[in-house]
Amino acid sequence: MKKYHIGFRKDGKTLVVQAVTTKDELSCEIWKYWGEREVTKKELIQKKAEILACTNTLYHKSFERVMIQ
Repeated sequence: MKKYHIGFRKDGKTLVVQAVTTKDELSCEIWKYWGEREVTKKELIQKKAEILACTNTLYHKSFERVMIQ
């Protein structure tokens, strides 16, 4: 399984989840960095609802959508 660096970025009411192979590829607008994870992009897409709920609860936010990049 491939390792990705996971970063979150805010875009209005959308939470943008970036999954990139090197830390340097992350946007300079990263809001939260979740570190390096062994995951597939397919798994991230399948868990969009969980990611949204967890992030809203953990950080007291009100994101309405998730976009995986």
